Amino acid sequence: MSALELIPFEPIRPDPLVRPSAKGEPYPLACLPPILVFGVEGIVSKVQCPVGLAANSVVAAAALVSQAHVNVPGLGGAVGPCSLFVITVAQSGERKTSADNLAMKPIKEWERERVKEAKEADDTYRRAALAYDEASKAAVSKAKSKEGGNGAREAIAKALEGVGDPPKTPIRPNLICDEPTPEGLWLLLSDGLGIAGIFSAEAGAFVGGHAMSTDNRLKSAALFSQMWDAEPLRRVRVSGISSPLYGRRVSMHLMGQPEAMAGFISDPTLRDQGLLARFLWAVPESTMGTRFQRNVAADAGAKLSRYQRAIMRCLERPIVRADDDERACAPRGLSLSETAQTVICAFADDIERELAPGGAFATITGLAAKLAEQALRLAGVFTFVSDPEASMIDESTMRNACQLALWHGGEALRLFNAGSASVEVMSAEVLRIWLIEQAETEVLQSRMLTHGPNRLRDSKSLSAALKLLQEGHWVTKTQERPATWRVWREAI
Repeated sequence: MSALELIPFEPIRPDPLVRPSAKGEPYPLACLPPILVFGVEGIVSKVQCPVGLAANSVVAAAALVSQAHVNVPGLGGAVGPCSLFVITVAQSGERKTSADNLAMKPIKEWERERVKEAKEADDTYRRAALAYDEASKAAVSKAKSKEGGNGAREAIAKALEGVGDPPKTPIRPNLICDEPTPEGLWLLLSDGLGIAGIFSAEAGAFVGGHAMSTDNRLKSAALFSQMWDAEPLRRVRVSGISSPLYGRRVSMHLMGQPEAMAGFISDPTLRDQGLLARFLWAVPESTMGTRFQRNVAADAGAKLSRYQRAIMRCLERPIVRADDDERACAPRGLSLSETAQTVICAFADDIERELAPGGAFATITGLAAKLAEQALRLAGVFTFVSDPEASMIDESTMRNACQLALWHGGEALRLFNAGSASVEVMSAEVLRIWLIEQAETEVLQSRMLTHGPNRLRDSKSLSAALKLLQEGHWVTKTQERPATWRVWREAI
């Protein structure tokens, strides 16, 4: 008999927790009109953030300033808004806030100036309201003293008619909010400019905030979907029935980390209600590890200034109002050139084919079915910011908008296919990455609790994440007291 041959020990290779995401296509920057390209290039040069991240900020800002002025034609003949809902998923450290601040700078400056002016209007209104109240009281008192019995009522009504109408409340100039409640957003659209932007570079606060709490999630999702559709907003409460809000427009840009957005993406309530399908999604490739110190391009400031001036010009254009509501927008309709109409119809048909079983978009049919409408909205925004006087969407703009909408569809496809994991699995993945980054071979569980990821700094959540990692052979418990764990460090 031959001697036994020794077989080297090989530990069990871990099972993947999250399906690896396919590599995305580069952002099609050439699809944007030149004025928005200037903005993206200026931001990227100054901040060194991913192109897609800067582009989403610029496009969302452009939608915010366009939505009050133009509507776009629909495929079925209906007219729709050019408002956009955009989501950018990017890791902490990708400079989301810095990029968004540059893209939104003209809007924030415009809002700040209008708020200053509104303080004077508020003072004037308060004085006028006080004078009206006092005049009304005096008129009523005088009418009562002159007329008694049944004649008093008619005399009081006539006296109040002589006082005139009460002063109108000034229009609130607030334009941007980052974590609105449904009630607060209603108030903003009711008393404000008739347009609003929900913009947050830290969308975790929005996703985990009051509007998206368990009790309010469905109500908020339905309201946001109505706003995307530009439907009249109606509210009925025990305290009374509010008049419907017509002609309101809302755009949105949420920027969040993958772990913060995981629950949002996988939420069945938001998926089934249709809110997730109304977003343009993007997961830009990271630039971290390549952002070395260098001189900013000489023309970066000039490009950024050109973009910011264009956005400011759009903001300063008077909003056309409805005859019966000084806060309701009455956007003019853009038309499609004959060739642009051919382009969007062919694009819609191409998307429709891919919705069938086995098609490219068969797993995200709700979202993909809206890509043609998204393309029309993008084309409307591009047309307006390029030429605020334009009345028609041309073929070139329509082709570019279709290509960009298709890119966003591809981003959504790889995000939803790879990111459909539950919040618990995503938490375990966050812990795994944190453990691999530690210098120690073995890590105390107590250290994970005090110094590990913020979301896992309670015993229940940490234990659940460790259990998932153990089941997947990512960690091994090497000691019971104190509890100590070893993590598999070899990459898959």
